[in-house]
Amino acid sequence: MTASKEKSSKIVVFDALATEPCVYTITFDYKTLGQLQADFIGKKLNGKGNVLEVRGMAGNAVDEEIHQAVIAGLAKFPGIKVVGSVRGNWTQTIAQKEVGGVLPTLPEIDAVATQGGDGWGVYQAFKSAGRPAPTIVMGNRQDELKLWDDLTGQPGGYDTFSVSSAPGIASVAFWVAQQVLAGKQAPNKMIMPLLTIEGKDLKAWLASTPQGGVATPVYSQQYAVDLIDANAAGRPVPPPVPPSGG
Repeated sequence: MTASKEKSSKIVVFDALATEPCVYTITFDYKTLGQLQADFIGKKLNGKGNVLEVRGMAGNAVDEEIHQAVIAGLAKFPGIKVVGSVRGNWTQTIAQKEVGGVLPTLPEIDAVATQGGDGWGVYQAFKSAGRPAPTIVMGNRQDELKLWDDLTGQPGGYDTFSVSSAPGIASVAFWVAQQVLAGKQAPNKMIMPLLTIEGKDLKAWLASTPQGGVATPVYSQQYAVDLIDANAAGRPVPPPVPPSGG
């Protein structure tokens, strides 16, 4: 890219990496995604138990970042062992097949760390194998949220949480581009908060997520302004809130 193009071009890239000086990147902190899971699982199991890790695609930087954070986080709990790892490729059917194939070789599983988009498939694998469902971290897809809601309604309930990136980042990228073109100064790299769904907000997010879709906030122009300002000042960005009426 020539110097003249660097001065005149304004490019906004979302949920990906770029290094050109004319590019503004907006992405999520995937290390935090792994850390949140490790902390939740460690506390949920009282520091002792067996964990299965379901990873994304091999060779993908996001997969590796989440994986390293999960392993480092679980290492804080000496009584927890990662007894198996498979690649679900962020796809329910693949996750179901891969988990189903490895289950006969594994001891009792107390929790499953995931990367988003595979929680439903993981549950189906345990169900097909006739094994009790462990604590599965969900990934904000509608089928996962619906499954979680159904399990919560059964005797004994079901305690987990859901975390992932949000597809609404595309609209944030649009608003950031509009702000930059309007002359607003913005950092070249901006981090958005992950969408984390807890049990108290499950029904609100499920109600706003279409069948077959992924939960996401509706991001406004003002949110993009706040995102730019917060990243420029090095302060936390307010997390997404449940849909109105939730």
